[in-house]
Amino acid sequence: MRSRFDEQLALLNKEMIEMGALCEEVIALASKALTEADPELAQRVAPLDAEIDQKERNIESLCLKLLLQQQPVARDLRQISAALKMITDMERIGDQAEDIAEIIQFLAGRSAENDDLLREMALSTIHMVTESVDAYVKHDTMLAETVIAEDDVVDNAFDEVKRRLIDKIAAHPDDGEYALDLLMIAKYFERIGDHAMNICEYTNMIKEKQITFSKEVIVQIEQMKEVCCDALDLLLDNQANSESLHSIESIEQKIDDMTESFRKGQIDRMQTGKCSDEGCVLYSEMLTDFERIGDHILNIGQEVTGSVDD
Repeated sequence: MRSRFDEQLALLNKEMIEMGALCEEVIALASKALTEADPELAQRVAPLDAEIDQKERNIESLCLKLLLQQQPVARDLRQISAALKMITDMERIGDQAEDIAEIIQFLAGRSAENDDLLREMALSTIHMVTESVDAYVKHDTMLAETVIAEDDVVDNAFDEVKRRLIDKIAAHPDDGEYALDLLMIAKYFERIGDHAMNICEYTNMIKEKQITFSKEVIVQIEQMKEVCCDALDLLLDNQANSESLHSIESIEQKIDDMTESFRKGQIDRMQTGKCSDEGCVLYSEMLTDFERIGDHILNIGQEVTGSVDD
């Protein structure tokens, strides 16, 4: 059983690396389209973003299986929980690269001023994404800290781009729209760096936080898992119809109610000193993950039922 679980964890790492590689590719493509003022090149970004979205769904599905069908220990739970958060950041990186590409197409072939700084931001964010995923897979907190420090380089470049563009708008008001487009591009690169930094912070959480849960919390986690499994069983075993969707909706509401109840209990334990701050935070994040599982199962049920009705 454990060997099978370890194989799936290894697959999770592989999928994370592949998603990271797609993020690197999409940033590089958007940057090249920007520096070459090539709208046709920019149009190639959207299909890559779609691949990133699909990869996010695949990894999310794998994480749900690991959480619900296996018996992960605390360290494994931290790794899986971190992966669920990381893919959200990586998916947003893809979205922001696509946003950059869309702006490029509105520049009408005009090359970007401050090209040196924008290229520096692009190269730094590509490096940050690469190293942040490597740090997660290798549980390398020193590498994670290096990436977090590199975010300052991106932030400083953004501040300089912003300063230059403010001066440009003051000197050439008629060119304000163009300057604002470039500022938005710089802002998207800055946000990509922030997402890479978030990934590294999840890596540090896995490595540094040696957290144990009380018996009460362990029971609650098991209850949440069982309810989520019930919803999955309904999704898999029943035909797509309004009755099965209603049952899934009821279970999803139960998950929401349990989440609210368990959160209140956790706050009480925290206020009375019965749990560590780190343990409370991690458990709260786990409850959020379970709540997301319920939401996703309901979304799938609605999609399936809708396609049948259509």
